[in-house]
Amino acid sequence: MPSHDHRHDQAANSTGARALGLAAALTGGMMLAEFVGGWWSNSLALISDAGHMLTDVGALLISLVALKLAQAPADARRTFGLQRAEILAALINGLTLLALAVYIVYQAVPRLLHPEPIQSGVMMAVAAAGLAVNLAVIFLLRTHSRGNLNIRGALLHVLGDLLSSVAVLVGGLFVWWQGWNWLDPALSLLIAAIIANGAVRVTREALGILLEFAPAHVQPAEVEQMILNQPGVSGMHHLHLWSLSSQRHALSVHLLVDDRRVSESDPLLADLRRLLHDRFNIDHATFQLEHQPCNDPGCPIPQPKEQP
Repeated sequence: MPSHDHRHDQAANSTGARALGLAAALTGGMMLAEFVGGWWSNSLALISDAGHMLTDVGALLISLVALKLAQAPADARRTFGLQRAEILAALINGLTLLALAVYIVYQAVPRLLHPEPIQSGVMMAVAAAGLAVNLAVIFLLRTHSRGNLNIRGALLHVLGDLLSSVAVLVGGLFVWWQGWNWLDPALSLLIAAIIANGAVRVTREALGILLEFAPAHVQPAEVEQMILNQPGVSGMHHLHLWSLSSQRHALSVHLLVDDRRVSESDPLLADLRRLLHDRFNIDHATFQLEHQPCNDPGCPIPQPKEQP
């Protein structure tokens, strides 16, 4: 089975960290500009977008710290290192986004019922600048987001902000053209919906990893069938599938095999590890070999009946 290339992971994490740092600097500068522009123009949508950018900066910085922690080597107490740090960061990102969405709704509803005057020119100019910055940040992060839930969570923040910048820009045009001041809080509600949608997805996936659900791309029944189809395996039980991080997936299982010397099982185990890696991207597999069927009521997989 191909070994997991930790040097490749470290190089990818290093370039990802640089991208996150630059993205945080760009987003922080634009966040300040949007807040000032929103206060000046009296645009709640622009201030909401600035608040979104504030969480973007927090998300990017948390992701950067988590990426550094994830590179920490394993030791006697932390036998897997700190790989779960990136998942914890993704969960924090998701929860802060949900809180922000609720706050925006709280602020937008009264202004939707009682619209206030807005300086549409300032609103459009600042939104256009925010759109440009968001595009630059997305370009920085999109390559590193593949296979990394932590960076993907940060990227979702920025994608949501890009959509909200577009909405604010178009909204400012209609406020200037038609005098639709109610559109500003209405756009704020749209921004809140976009934020909440991304937050729910990231939070659900992060919780799934922290609670040790089976990886989303793996069907346990398919893994079970593949193992049982291997010559020499007559049964199995206590199959467990989980993720160490968004990039590393693990398995443990008890296998029922013929009575044999330990060395004679090496080819079987090598084949299983190769198949698990190639078909399911599982690179950490632990097998316990047993000769007697499992009679424990806790065995989740029924054993084949003995032939008379």
